[in-house]
Amino acid sequence: MTKLEIINGYPITILDVCCGAGGLCLGLRMALEQLEIEDDYKFLRSKTRPFQDRDSKQVMIVGLDLDKYAVRTFQTNLVGQAIKADMKHVPLRRGTFDFIVGGVPCQGFSTINKKARQREYDPRNDLIFVFTEIVRMFQPLYFMFENVRGLLSWKKGKWFRRFLHQLYLSGYQYEWRLMDAVHYGVPQYRQRVIVLGWMDGVKRWEFPEPTNYCPEHETCLECGPYILEEMIRDYPNVKHYKT
Repeated sequence: MTKLEIINGYPITILDVCCGAGGLCLGLRMALEQLEIEDDYKFLRSKTRPFQDRDSKQVMIVGLDLDKYAVRTFQTNLVGQAIKADMKHVPLRRGTFDFIVGGVPCQGFSTINKKARQREYDPRNDLIFVFTEIVRMFQPLYFMFENVRGLLSWKKGKWFRRFLHQLYLSGYQYEWRLMDAVHYGVPQYRQRVIVLGWMDGVKRWEFPEPTNYCPEHETCLECGPYILEEMIRDYPNVKHYKT
C-alpha cells in the first residue's frame, strides 16, 4: 500500500471491493481528473483520518479480491496495491478511505443464470449487505456500487430495497439508475444497476449524461451505438504470447 500518485493535487484514498481487473476503479480515477472537488476535500480535512496526512498531495488505491489472478492483474494495470482477502474480513483500518467502489458477485441475481435464480437461497446474494457494512465501517465521502439488472427483481425487489435502506441508515444520500454501456460509447449492450452515494453534508454525486443516445433515433449514425469494428480499426495487430 505504498504506491502513490497525484490526482489534481488533492490527497485521496480509494478502496475497490471485489476489484477484479480494476475496471471500475480505473473509471473512477479517470472521472476524478475532471471533477472540481476542492470544497469536498476541505470538508474531508476537517475529519479525523488516522491513516493519511491530509496535507500530502498523494492518492492511495487499494483493491480487494479473493481471486489471486485478479489481484495480480489489478496490480499490473493500476497504480495501487491489491490484497487477496475476503470482503467479510477487510484487513485494513477503519475510517481510512474517501471513495469506496465495488460490485459483488452477480451470479445469483443474473436473469441469464436460470439455475441460480431458482434457488431459494444463494449465499453470494448476501454480499450486497457486506458492502453496506464496509461503507458504514469506513465512512467514505462517496461510494459507487454496480450489479446486474436482475438485482432489481430478486425477491420481488425486497433485496434491493433493503440494500438501499441500510445505506440510508449509515448516513448516506444516494441515487440509482439502470444504465447501459452502449449509451456511453461502448460497442456492447450491457445494462447495469449503478448506485451513487454521498455522505450527508457534501456535494451530490451526479450521474453523467449519455454521450451516445438519442431517444428519437436510437440507431442513427450520429448519436447511436458504436460498432466494434469502428472502435478497434486503428489498433495494431497483437501477436499471441504466453505469460
